[in-house]
Amino acid sequence: MQFTVLILCSVIGFPTAVIYYLRLKLIKDDKIGNADKIQSIDNFSFWIFIGGFYQDQRGSNSEYFLYTILFLIVGLCAERQAINWLKNRFGCTHFKLQKFIELDQRREAERYNWDILTPTYDLERYRPFYFYNDFDQVMQKIKDNLSQHDVESHDHKILDEYDRKFIGDFVPHKIGERMLRTIKFVVLLECRSTELNLSDAEKTLLDKEGELDYESIPVLKDYKIKFLHSILTQAVDRKYKISLAKGMKIIFEALI
Repeated sequence: MQFTVLILCSVIGFPTAVIYYLRLKLIKDDKIGNADKIQSIDNFSFWIFIGGFYQDQRGSNSEYFLYTILFLIVGLCAERQAINWLKNRFGCTHFKLQKFIELDQRREAERYNWDILTPTYDLERYRPFYFYNDFDQVMQKIKDNLSQHDVESHDHKILDEYDRKFIGDFVPHKIGERMLRTIKFVVLLECRSTELNLSDAEKTLLDKEGELDYESIPVLKDYKIKFLHSILTQAVDRKYKISLAKGMKIIFEALI
């Protein structure tokens, strides 16, 4: 709505330059009765100036109108993008993030000719590599997004007036990081990517069914250590932020 009003004001503002030149013409003619006309033009110019429509043509004053409209348009565009980001991260749901990561790795597999170009995509394949206790919740989110994918364009009850999902239906940053780390590594592993530098013995161990031995395969061991280190770091940071917030609250209450 704001953007529409701004564009409308700018469109109305450009023809107002005619008023200035009409006033100059009346001044040069210097006929009887022109003074009243000039006064009427001045009154009209005042009110359209107050309304934000007037484009002053004196000297370089017209640039102020153009710059103001330009800055307002840029500001409204930035505001709209910020709203889209805060509401639903531009529609990046758990399901879409999963598919984006898988497709990106599939493209890399074909580009660098990995051993396996068409891995089997299955949510359960990610479970052994997701060392956090919210895997079931994330998997349920992906399934919910998938079930809504076909009906969201027809069912406006789950969308807002701009055909976007309501606040809260997006991937939190920390969960997105864990999904990216897990899915990317699993696809690399499934495709036997050259990035992992797997030996023939390690590939043989990976081909065996059963639980994975993280101690026997250095790549798995290194991945598990880094993943757990990331989780621990996030937990410590969160605890520190909570403690800091509580400390600031206590100080604030004491000062009051």
